[in-house]
Amino acid sequence: MSAMDDAGDGSPEQRSRASRRRSEAEDTLAAISRGEVDAFVVSSDEDPQVLVLSGVERPYRLFIERMQQAAVTLSREGVILYANRRLAELLALPAAPIGQTLRQFLEPGSGKTLEEFLERGGTAHGAAEFSFVRGDGLSLPAHVTVSPLGDSQGHLCLVLTDLTEQKRNEKVREHLQREQLARTAAERNARELRAADRRKDEFLAMLAHELRNPLAPLRNGIQLLKVIDPRRTPIDATRDMMERQVESLVRLVDDLLDVGRISQGKIGLQKATIDAKAIAHMAIESCRATITQRGHAFEVAIAGETLPVHVDVERIVQVLVNLLNNAAKFTPAGGRIAFGMQRDEAAGECVISIRDNGVGIDPQLLPRIFDLFVQSDPTIVRREGGLGIGLTVASRLVELHGGRLAAFSDGIGCGSEFVVRLPLHAGAEVPGVARALPAAGELPHRSLRILVVDDYPDSAASLGLLLRLLGHEVRELTDPHGALGLVAEFRPDVLVLDIGMPGMSGYDFAAALKEARLPQEPRIIAVSGFMSDADRARSAEAGFSAHLAKPVDLAQLQRALAAPG
Repeated sequence: MSAMDDAGDGSPEQRSRASRRRSEAEDTLAAISRGEVDAFVVSSDEDPQVLVLSGVERPYRLFIERMQQAAVTLSREGVILYANRRLAELLALPAAPIGQTLRQFLEPGSGKTLEEFLERGGTAHGAAEFSFVRGDGLSLPAHVTVSPLGDSQGHLCLVLTDLTEQKRNEKVREHLQREQLARTAAERNARELRAADRRKDEFLAMLAHELRNPLAPLRNGIQLLKVIDPRRTPIDATRDMMERQVESLVRLVDDLLDVGRISQGKIGLQKATIDAKAIAHMAIESCRATITQRGHAFEVAIAGETLPVHVDVERIVQVLVNLLNNAAKFTPAGGRIAFGMQRDEAAGECVISIRDNGVGIDPQLLPRIFDLFVQSDPTIVRREGGLGIGLTVASRLVELHGGRLAAFSDGIGCGSEFVVRLPLHAGAEVPGVARALPAAGELPHRSLRILVVDDYPDSAASLGLLLRLLGHEVRELTDPHGALGLVAEFRPDVLVLDIGMPGMSGYDFAAALKEARLPQEPRIIAVSGFMSDADRARSAEAGFSAHLAKPVDLAQLQRALAAPG
């Protein structure tokens, strides 16, 4: 058969020829479709061509062999009749698996699903994902499409697309999403923890303030009794007992706040270079009454040479007082306590030891003695009181100074020894014992006009009475607004001012006092239950000359009053 080119003549004869040629071309295409023709001729005036059908099919075969997907022809039974080279590459096989079933390359458990998929593909186009097992044992995830070829044998055409990279990217995305979710959850938890931590700090600060308020008049009253009648009287034992219990409560409140601040790194140190012997004398004098009251023999051995240390004096005194009080508390009446201080030349350290012959420490407990809430003998602790945080505070404070605190004991009933090591500091002039803070009775005294402002009536009244007995002219008020109006009339030398007053805080009072522009501004001493480093810094910035803890210690208050204006 042949198909001639149309001459394009518009005459009736030419149109008749064109109609015959179209009819011949349609007959040719129909014969090709029925498989009755293997070749046909395309003729023209210049270059007639014979096209063999196998030659027309070749470009399509080349395309299939070079495509990135695997192309497969399956029999109705699932046998591979044809597969391009890409299938062999995807399955890591040396050649296309002609004559094998596709099912044998599936991961276990997928055979029935494949059979159902191919059965549906016999009548309509379908798509699904399957996992195959490669020749090297690795898994091949693939997207599979199936279409019926439409021949009488029911053959199927499958195209497999490798999803390995896509699955890997999905896993990466999932991993990144999980990481992002984890980060988001961690950030949320961190925010919640910070908020909880802030609420805890606020609660502890408020708790301290509320506990210090009732303690203040109690301590003021006890100090007042001492001023009124310093002689020994029948009621002296009761007064001493009250003083010891108030001091215990004050220490508990201080330890409770300190352990929270230390654990959060919120303790600030006001360091100065001083002879360590001065610190020792301060601590010993603070504890001597307790040691004597319990009938203990007290030995002190301090090296005569200068032992310069660069420390926060108040904090190291606090450490030594804690250790001395513990020695007195955990040693039966009539025991022995030894305090020693010397230089360790080789280590370049000042070594302070406090040894007793008291109840001792269980060897199993010794490695954990500085952990929070660890207590040695619960029976004694219940009798003597304590929260199990004093040694934790002492240890952390020593570490903040670059030192170490160690505990030693041969066991229960064998006593114990605590050793503080502080690095020696050389180079600067060192104030010695003579330059340590003087005791309250040694202070130069002059009468001052003092205005006490505290919204807690008992605290204001008891402190005012105590200051009057010390020879000062005092007014006390619980209303800060009324006190502000009294300043110009009374013209106080010193204001003793509570910080946490409702309606007008101590900071607000100080700011209003500055705005008043008085001819002579009084010095302002803060007496407060808020004792964090931030509170101290804020009061200094507001113009306070001192920031004392409530309940105020009389010696500290007298030193603050005697300080130059």
